[in-house]
Amino acid sequence: MVGSKFYKLIILLFLSINIKANAHSLEEALNYAIHNNASIKLEKSRLQQVRSTRGDAIAEFLPDIYATYQLGRQKNDAVGVDRGELDRANDQDFKQLNITQPIFRGFSSYNNSKEISYYIKAAEAYYKFKKYEILLSAIEAYLELFKQQKLLSFKEEDIATAEKLLVLIKGRNDSGEVDGSEVIKYQTQLTRAIADKLAAQRDLFKAQAEYTKITGVAAEELSLPIIERASLIYDEQQLIKFAIDHNPNLQSFLFKISAAKASFNKAKGQFAPEIEMTASISEQQNVTYLENRDLKSEAVYLNVKVPLLQKGAEYVGINKARTNLDFARKEYNIFKENIVKDVKQAYQEFLFFDDLLAGHRELIKLAND
Repeated sequence: MVGSKFYKLIILLFLSINIKANAHSLEEALNYAIHNNASIKLEKSRLQQVRSTRGDAIAEFLPDIYATYQLGRQKNDAVGVDRGELDRANDQDFKQLNITQPIFRGFSSYNNSKEISYYIKAAEAYYKFKKYEILLSAIEAYLELFKQQKLLSFKEEDIATAEKLLVLIKGRNDSGEVDGSEVIKYQTQLTRAIADKLAAQRDLFKAQAEYTKITGVAAEELSLPIIERASLIYDEQQLIKFAIDHNPNLQSFLFKISAAKASFNKAKGQFAPEIEMTASISEQQNVTYLENRDLKSEAVYLNVKVPLLQKGAEYVGINKARTNLDFARKEYNIFKENIVKDVKQAYQEFLFFDDLLAGHRELIKLAND
């Protein structure tokens, strides 16, 4: 489960604050994954795609400016009236510059800017989550490869030990101390050790391929990071609070709620009046009704538009925005509940394996004694 993996990563990252110097190769593996992993590159491109919408937020506040130019001929003929030269075709040269500056649109521009900003923050938090998820996969691949490397070396030692024992038992058989069944037993042990080595090599090849796929580099001899036990946290509630406060995917859902609120406020703005300032300047040459003289015009207007009914689209829009806001809140609450469940499960697994390792250390001590 993706969520469970992430919380295990949170614990790993939190516990690895005081990693010893020999964990440098693990740090290298994580750096390789960050720079080489194709999934991280894809998520980064997706983030850049969302960031590119930032300009849409600014555009809402800028004026519309456009120029018009007309060049041609015009003829006005008053039917039944002889106006002489006024009825002749004249060259027309018309130039106009218009500027429209929005002043108030029910705060829709402001809320649109907030909506885009929050969606960008949500995308940034989601990118961080995906990066952590891939880093967890890199840690798992690193530890699996380390385990398989050690297992293979143990299997090779088992073969060497089985060969030595077989030589010794053959010597005892030659001297008559043991019968041939003992030789067969140790030959079987040697055969089993060789088969175990082949199985370990197969598992090592799989671990190497997974490690290379995630990090983009060939597998090498690895070293196991040593974690100081003083850095471990044995408090479930503290880990739950840490996960809720630092989980980037949960933060992404929070930003989506803020974006949905801004979208809802933007939808309410459709019921508010719109105010804008319009200015224009124009020049028209060879105006017929002015005896072919030029005409220059300048105008400034304050436009106020009060919406009464917009085909009902404003009501549909606000209902849709309210539904999206409710969904964003439910999505956040459900994911938060899953965080608590996954952290509790991961914490119980951590305690179990910690006790298991303590028992194994005691067994090793007894075996050495």
